[in-house]
Amino acid sequence: MIKWKAYINSIDESSCIHLTHGEKMQIKETDNLAFTVYMDAEDLSLHGAPTIVIGDIPIIMVLQEHTNQDYYTFISKELITLHSSKYFYNFFGESEVTLYFDNTFADPISTTFDILARKENAQLANEMLYFLTENIEDATAICFSRSKKGADLLGDDEHKFNKIDAIHQTFDYLSGAVHLFLRERKSQIQYNLILSENGTPTGPDSVYWALTNLDKLSPANQDSVNIYFNNRGYHYEQLPKEISVENFDIYENRVINTFLINAVNFLNSLKSEYNKHTESPLNAPNTDYVRFDHTMAKFSKMVLDVKIKEIDILINKASELRGAYSKIIPSKIKASAIPRMSSYVVKHSHYKEAFILIENCYRAHAPDFSNNKLLLGLKNLSIIYELTTLLLICKAIENIFQTSLTLQNYRNHAETNPFGGIDAERPEGIINNHFVFSNSEFLIDLLYEAKIYPYSVDSKPGDLIDTSNTYGSVLYGKHHFCPDFVLKVTSKEKGRTFTVIMDAKFKDVNTIKDYDMDNLTNKYLMNIHSVGENGRIKMSPVDMLIILFAHTKFGSSLRRVAPRHCLTGQYPVFPQSIAIALHTGDVSLLNEHLVSIKKLLQG
Repeated sequence: MIKWKAYINSIDESSCIHLTHGEKMQIKETDNLAFTVYMDAEDLSLHGAPTIVIGDIPIIMVLQEHTNQDYYTFISKELITLHSSKYFYNFFGESEVTLYFDNTFADPISTTFDILARKENAQLANEMLYFLTENIEDATAICFSRSKKGADLLGDDEHKFNKIDAIHQTFDYLSGAVHLFLRERKSQIQYNLILSENGTPTGPDSVYWALTNLDKLSPANQDSVNIYFNNRGYHYEQLPKEISVENFDIYENRVINTFLINAVNFLNSLKSEYNKHTESPLNAPNTDYVRFDHTMAKFSKMVLDVKIKEIDILINKASELRGAYSKIIPSKIKASAIPRMSSYVVKHSHYKEAFILIENCYRAHAPDFSNNKLLLGLKNLSIIYELTTLLLICKAIENIFQTSLTLQNYRNHAETNPFGGIDAERPEGIINNHFVFSNSEFLIDLLYEAKIYPYSVDSKPGDLIDTSNTYGSVLYGKHHFCPDFVLKVTSKEKGRTFTVIMDAKFKDVNTIKDYDMDNLTNKYLMNIHSVGENGRIKMSPVDMLIILFAHTKFGSSLRRVAPRHCLTGQYPVFPQSIAIALHTGDVSLLNEHLVSIKKLLQG
């Protein structure tokens, strides 16, 4: 029998909780934890030794001395009295804790911890979520679009645009093309027959009417004759007359008018769906700790309110377009009027463009802003900080280097792939991890969570390799490094390159100093090398490590070299490491370092 327990703040039964698969429990981010796993001899032989993983960090489990040879106890290595046993410190939201076994990796046992944050962290979460909410379109484009340049509405990437974007584009085109449809619109000439005293039966329909209504003829004198048959004069009280009328009720015009009605129906249904999710969130209890879902609910409502306003604007625009086009090309509305390229449409560019956009609207995916997808599925504070940092870095690069984001996509990382990965279809729910910025002067590559593997027969020239004295595991495979960001800036004119590794930590400068600065410096500046053209190992091209942190209570930077030898100093030396504060209220230190990189490459 296997028993899995967690002790909170002290090792005694009163603070013990039993962990079972699929459960959710609530703790504070400042709680000290110790995990224990009890196994009998048969289970240990069958399943193997246990490993506990928090998020993606494995916890070392130590076998305790025991007197009963038939029963074994494993306990987490960190003493519960130490700061290092605060596994969720500076964490906010949900985290999965999973119990694996060496011999049965395929059947893990997992439970979810809902971590309550201190009000200080909750305030930072508010600031970051507000920033993401204000920049929700940019965040979505950067994280999920394949390319901001020339992106179309269709293709392999369903997230390029959603149906709202497609409708917006189509409305914009139809608004600007009114004069084109006024000048040239598809119609058919339709002849109508009317009866009048002054009618003249000259057309085929009017002559046919006269011949089939001979019973209405009457003899006439010379003054009253209005029709001749066989050279004899007769009189009709009313004679038929044919008049030509332009008929716009044809297929091409029905497609446009039907689309406008369908678009309004869709927008109204979407608005109703959004309104279901905009109920006011419950007020959080007045305690020293805050639940993540209370914080998220407020910003979910903000995003939905913005979306509803956008929909209202589109509905009003549709009403205006409907009024205009019902006069320009009046036609009936059909339940289904699918656009197809008729010969007339192909020959007339304004119809052709409208049909292409309308088809895109019908084929585009409806947006999903339900609670579980809102704000990109954020579930905890570390993910929020990483995503916020990614967005801040992208904006800073565009601003400092005056570049544009020309490509963003997903790359698959594996030991057999070259460093930087290979282009692949982005998995559902996973954001892009490769970004390219460029202009006439610079080419900039930004990799998110790139994996750096040890040297192998598959290593390619130019690859970064992990040369640390570490080993892999059954759970994670061969050991590898996975920095948050790798930034490579290349001067096209000078041919120079500057490479920076950046790691985002939701911590303060004191915690960075005590736990991260030496560790990350050794990891990323001492234990990374590269592969040369001949396959031999050479020095690392990594020039700098920048640790980015969120809390500024105890300071905003930590240097490892003298100020004049820093990147921003008069005599910079490399490689070097530094920790700088970065949050939505202050990006000045990041900007200063990017400006210095730009000057260094231009010099």
